[in-house]
Amino acid sequence: MRGSLTEQSLVVGRKVAHVPATAVGGDVLNARRAGVGLPQTEIPLALLTLNVGVEACQMFFIIVVLGLLAVASCVI
Repeated sequence: MRGSLTEQSLVVGRKVAHVPATAVGGDVLNARRAGVGLPQTEIPLALLTLNVGVEACQMFFIIVVLGLLAVASCVI
């Protein structure tokens, strides 16, 4: 059943492995059909806000570590 939602084929080396569709994104396909998830027009904004949040958390972590190092150097 090539291209079926219940089973898809993966080429591994020279062998073909038949795996359930859920192992290769079948749930994603079913979710799209059900209308679950973000609309395509909202994905760039979602990715931008995710990246900004990750960068902000990284900066916060660095500031906390530098603050702890400064406190530790004053104590020692």
